[in-house]
Amino acid sequence: MRIPPEPRYLERMGLVTWEFAYYERAIVRILGVLQPGFLQTYFGDCPIYSGAIVEKLKAATENDVHTAFHDALERCLQTYDLLRQRRNMLIHAAPQLEIGSLSESVAGAGGSDLKSL
Repeated sequence: MRIPPEPRYLERMGLVTWEFAYYERAIVRILGVLQPGFLQTYFGDCPIYSGAIVEKLKAATENDVHTAFHDALERCLQTYDLLRQRRNMLIHAAPQLEIGSLSESVAGAGGSDLKSL
């Protein structure tokens, strides 16, 4: 049995995968600077899931409040978390969901905040 592809779903899936990977890579690199040894742990044998990455960045920046860097990181983290949720909706048994344009959702959540870092 062949399952026919749904072009809009495949387009969204590609976009969310690309944008999620872009943000995750940036956050992992930031954590590599903020927490010595993090990159060895991340690229090591023990996987670190996206939810744990969110928590690690929150913990790494919790004492650095009210700075422009902290504010930019917070916006980046919010966008990453939104992308993580959207990606999970698309991947984990919910391809029928109409979630709107991912780019519009990301822009509404402060997308392209990586430029300010």
